[in-house]
Amino acid sequence: MDEQRDQEIVPAEADDTPSPGSVVEASAASFRGPLPPPGFMKGYEETLPGSADRILRLAEQEASHRQQVERESLSITASAVKDDAFRSRLGLFLGAFVAIVFVVIALVMVLAGHPWPGAIIGTADIAAVVGVFVYGAQTRRVEREAEDTPGD
Repeated sequence: MDEQRDQEIVPAEADDTPSPGSVVEASAASFRGPLPPPGFMKGYEETLPGSADRILRLAEQEASHRQQVERESLSITASAVKDDAFRSRLGLFLGAFVAIVFVVIALVMVLAGHPWPGAIIGTADIAAVVGVFVYGAQTRRVEREAEDTPGD
């Protein structure tokens, strides 16, 4: 890439064929990144005055745009995490509220002289709460195993 050679380019004629013992040389260069190497920039500037400045401006604009997109992406991700945390807490509080309401209903039914319906409602309520905790624990375990699995 840094190697430069001064070569004279001679146009080939239709009946020109390489003679035995002649050498044909071809070279190629490539680069990575937003800017070409200085030698190329000089060549661009010699070919079209002002082009090196335009290339630099384009690279600066691209970097600025990329940084802005990354900032916006991080902002959206942070907002989504906050929303998820809020929904999770809200779900916990509402679930606890519903469970307490059913326990109170079961207790009222037992005290009102209806022990079997009260016991069924209370048992179903406790079973549902235990089921939610077991399901949540199992889901978190599966998620942790998926995160620990290499090769993702």
